[in-house]
Amino acid sequence: MLRSLAKLFYSKVFIGINLDQETCCVNILRTKGGKIKQNIKTKTKLIDNTIAMETLKLIYFFKKKYPLTYIGMMSKTQNQGAIPSIDPQSFIQYELSIQQNLFIPFQTWSAYINKRDCAEIAKQYEDIGPLDSLFSPFVFIFLQARKNEKFALYIIQEKETLSLAICDHQQIHYGKTFHLHDEEMALDSQSNQETISSLDHLLENLDQDIDTLDLDGFKAETEEDEEHQEKAEELNDFVRATHIAQILEETIHHYYQNHKSSFINEIVFLDTYGISPDAFKYIQETLMIDMHIVPFSPSEAVASLMFEEYQRNAL
Repeated sequence: MLRSLAKLFYSKVFIGINLDQETCCVNILRTKGGKIKQNIKTKTKLIDNTIAMETLKLIYFFKKKYPLTYIGMMSKTQNQGAIPSIDPQSFIQYELSIQQNLFIPFQTWSAYINKRDCAEIAKQYEDIGPLDSLFSPFVFIFLQARKNEKFALYIIQEKETLSLAICDHQQIHYGKTFHLHDEEMALDSQSNQETISSLDHLLENLDQDIDTLDLDGFKAETEEDEEHQEKAEELNDFVRATHIAQILEETIHHYYQNHKSSFINEIVFLDTYGISPDAFKYIQETLMIDMHIVPFSPSEAVASLMFEEYQRNAL
């Protein structure tokens, strides 16, 4: 009864947060009476792998003003996956420990995640408060797969992680998360962080009158920096593409070794940042399978799913 009254008369806020390499994306949905009243989307830089103060202030503002505020994220650990079973007795055949993993059964498949990793994720983001929801990436993949009759390989592609699943519209047959590590990308990211940090420091201590600034020179330098950053990102994206192609080749090969009857018709990229055309073309030519891209925002997907779960009294 009280819960029903709260749904009617009080605002509920659902905050989806996603961190990927140097970027923090936040989607805030404020709802009332089952309808969305506010939809705020922000994208800020991580400073030394820490959420920017302006983003924390925004989250704290909503938490303080609206007690019914829920915060959620999508899990990024590589110690997670999906299997085509909901029977605990069969988990051992997939070399998964019931004691070490948390299993979330759906109708025909289960997602799993290492219990220790769950605790570490919760501790890692203590500065934003306790997490109310930690979603498996395979939930979002399956929601996309349900719209497609074809047997396909789905990918949630980010700059640091890659979650893939082979599934049809009724079941996930295999799912796994991989970390994409590259020394050159890490060094480039560190350089970018130092540049951003230095720029913020300069802006905070800038006393010079704006009228005395050389706007033409400033514009030229800014355009040059942006051009350099774009070229560096294109290079990183291509390096990332070679890793992705290798992972997909090995995954497809492993799957065909154990499943002779099912043919993967296509690959669907749930693209979170905008893969470059050259990188996408390289993967497509390497695998020689039909591929297409579906734009995907983890922060928006998390906020929307929390809202839907609340509506179903599951949150």
